[in-house]
Amino acid sequence: MPEDCILVSLGLPELRILDQKEVRNQIEATVIYRREKVACPRCGQSTAKVHDWRKQPKQDRCLWCSKVFTEPDDVFGTRRRSSRRFREYLGQEGLYQTVRRTARKERVGEGLVRRCVAEEVGKSLALYGMSETPEFIGVDEFSLKKRHIYNTVVCDLRGRKVMALLEGKGKVNLVEYLGRLKEPEKVKAVAIDMSNAFREAVRTRLPNAKVVVDRFHVIQHVNRVLDKTRGSDQGAGLKMGRRRELFKNRFTLLKAGERLTDEEKKRLIPLFKDYPEVRNAWQIKEHLRRCYQLENQTGGRA
Repeated sequence: MPEDCILVSLGLPELRILDQKEVRNQIEATVIYRREKVACPRCGQSTAKVHDWRKQPKQDRCLWCSKVFTEPDDVFGTRRRSSRRFREYLGQEGLYQTVRRTARKERVGEGLVRRCVAEEVGKSLALYGMSETPEFIGVDEFSLKKRHIYNTVVCDLRGRKVMALLEGKGKVNLVEYLGRLKEPEKVKAVAIDMSNAFREAVRTRLPNAKVVVDRFHVIQHVNRVLDKTRGSDQGAGLKMGRRRELFKNRFTLLKAGERLTDEEKKRLIPLFKDYPEVRNAWQIKEHLRRCYQLENQTGGRA
């Protein structure tokens, strides 16, 4: 045992480590399952004869029925290169932050993260069912394939559970789903984005529920207006021979006011003087954010 190494448990008792090496910022390990026999999926008889010793395929031949089969891979799954627990971790991370951020953080592809999120949502749906109707529901749309195909997710906000994953982003499927709730009169409020389709679906099926626009989408909309105002003034400034100072400070304008550094605040002062419409849009954005923060401090809801 080298004197400059430490032992870290792999946490997978089913596997035995044959070799390991450090590659860049990660450790690569060659492992093998500890089990010595595997049951044939066709006849059920156990066999210990190995048909193939290559690293990737895991095959065996049944001595009784001569069927060649792939050894079950409980840790990784059939034809999967990532472990189940790692995929579960990616799925959970992708539920609470953007797919791109999760992929960059873990150095994996965005497609893998999207598939893991879909798997976690499917698990939640299987556990939840239609057994109860929550008082507070959230409805939002998302895309698993880079904005080409949209889906609608329905959540129990208080229980923090996924209730349904609907195809498309329109009114029809949501109306049909809400109509299957056992106690629709029990729903007190539904949080949505600014979609008129969602609003009409809620009013159609949940007459007692208040429609609340999610604060994230409100701030997102205000940021878009601010950025549109910046782009308009930027184009006018370029025609007058001005520099691209608005473009260079785009993300500074969208940044939360309390997170601005002293240097960033100094850069905004001359911009607000030269571009009053940008200043007004920025002040509206910050005023709205402060309203939400104040409501949180007083225990209210937005």
